Amino acid sequence: MKWRPTAAPVAATNPPQCALQACTVTLCSCRNASLFWIISWLVSSSPDHGMIRADGGCFDEENALRLVLKCGHDSPGVRHPWSAIRHSAQDERPLAFPTHLVVRYLMALAINIRADNTSASEIERLWDHVAAFEDERSMRALGYRSHFTFAIYDSSEIEEKIAWEAMLRAVKGEAQLRIEFRRIRWFVGPPLVLWAEPAVDGTLTTCRWHASISAAIDPAHCRSHYRPGAWTPHCTLGTRIADAMSNDAIAFARSFDRSITVLFDVVDCVVFPPVREVAERGCRRGVP
Repeated sequence: MKWRPTAAPVAATNPPQCALQACTVTLCSCRNASLFWIISWLVSSSPDHGMIRADGGCFDEENALRLVLKCGHDSPGVRHPWSAIRHSAQDERPLAFPTHLVVRYLMALAINIRADNTSASEIERLWDHVAAFEDERSMRALGYRSHFTFAIYDSSEIEEKIAWEAMLRAVKGEAQLRIEFRRIRWFVGPPLVLWAEPAVDGTLTTCRWHASISAAIDPAHCRSHYRPGAWTPHCTLGTRIADAMSNDAIAFARSFDRSITVLFDVVDCVVFPPVREVAERGCRRGVP
């Protein structure tokens, strides 16, 4: 979703005074009236903020979330969005903003299996090699361990509980997943993305789990690259390969000539960015 500032007036029922200023917001894909006023609040409260451009430019959801966190703070227990906003000409304290109300609107939801053990270091060392080709370190910056992602949902219609239950059903009775990697491959992008390819056994298992999740939740709600027929089982190594370094990154991927094995032992549900865990469960131990 993108948000585009505009000077057009907006009709509303009892909007907060702090939102009634010169600059309002048009949501190009408005799912919820509350979200409309959330972004209106941001623009009206920080009209000269560098992340909001009055010339019609856009900012994406990651920047929007960062701006939410910069502009205000959580107000737990608030039942109505505007009961949290206190504004007075005599009170120059920062406005209290109910950021908990926007987390699911500005953050994506993902279900994964991760390696929460020492074997993850094999993949994480590859992160560091790949980072040499990036304009910014992408994987270390997540603060999250090596993983496979089965689905990412941007739609607020898919609640955390629904996604988590689908993940649990997919892995019911399954053991920890020990996966061998022998090749590094890439998605063309842009930007170019490097990833570790699982061996056949790991591919079959992850594809079975992915099919179960897709049967439980309409894939139309999922990001296109994670839908049946488009999803490729992969363990990401770097997502910010600089254009100027693309050839070097591909050469590195082609030169990879060894085998590493990683134990994926925890399934989870997270929201991002930044990564915040919603739920997790350790997988049962398999045959050593």
